[in-house]
Amino acid sequence: MESILLESTLTNPASVLQGVQGSAKVMTWANTPVYSYAGRLAAAQLPAAPTDVIVIQGNASKTLKIQSIILSAESTAAGIIPVSIIRRTAANVGGTFTQLGYTPHDITEAAATAVVKISSGSTAPTSLGAVFGAGNTPAGNGILGQQFMVCANNGGVAPGPTLWSLEQLGIKPWILRGVNDFIAINLNAATLPGGFQLDYEIDVEEDTSVIGG
Repeated sequence: MESILLESTLTNPASVLQGVQGSAKVMTWANTPVYSYAGRLAAAQLPAAPTDVIVIQGNASKTLKIQSIILSAESTAAGIIPVSIIRRTAANVGGTFTQLGYTPHDITEAAATAVVKISSGSTAPTSLGAVFGAGNTPAGNGILGQQFMVCANNGGVAPGPTLWSLEQLGIKPWILRGVNDFIAINLNAATLPGGFQLDYEIDVEEDTSVIGG
């Protein structure tokens, strides 16, 4: 199977035409801000049975596009944790969360407008926000992705990165529009192995060409 990769230097040097046997995809980043939210979530920042641990909220001025979510975990004992990516139409109530900082992919970008919050204490939300599709027939569960995450055991068990890399797969990114649109990383109230810690990277594109609403 023959692949083609052509770099445009005519009108937009940051455009790439990529395709396989006649199918083509154009990816443009020149005027599109992208920000990474990355770090480590320690056991002390989590309640005993964690549900939503990271929440991304849409806003009214920009359309947010989630390009990728990458997770990996380590613990003193091997473990497997179910991870869900859930779309919600209302904010969670309660819990201890802190807004995350970010790093732009281009240092000339303006300040990010996305609100990304992470669990920062032992208090879990008292009520989780409604999931998208709850009023549909049949009812939806709001799940955009579901995987098991293998926790590395201090070198005894190899880490198993859990990732949703939508851009690389050529899949439309998850899009957030407006302040009542949320995407949450949820650990399904799992019992965490001792010494659990979670490394995360979330890449968010902020598009001003379509207002979030």
